[in-house]
Amino acid sequence: MPSSTAALLAVRTDGGNTAGTQIVALQVTNAGKLTLSDVSCAGTATTTRCKQSVGIGGFHELQLHVRISDGLQEVWYDGNFLPDLSGSGNPLGSTPVGRIQLG
Repeated sequence: MPSSTAALLAVRTDGGNTAGTQIVALQVTNAGKLTLSDVSCAGTATTTRCKQSVGIGGFHELQLHVRISDGLQEVWYDGNFLPDLSGSGNPLGSTPVGRIQLG
């Protein structure tokens, strides 16, 4: 496991020549748990921890579905829906997605 939180996937705005602003990100903690971070249109950052442990020593499938307008976020791990990392009702702004960051 990493010694600190490791980024897996991030949805960002288009920053031109910069990385843009993070909208939603999936990470794995040093304890091997998935987390989801989002930033609402009001600029409030939220991190939700998950009970789902990430297995080591093999490949896994991770899906993130995001709808910016109403803040819908769905996370799937190895084909299983993760309700504690999923939800809606926290609008993520009106700026379109410009980049998908891996790692």
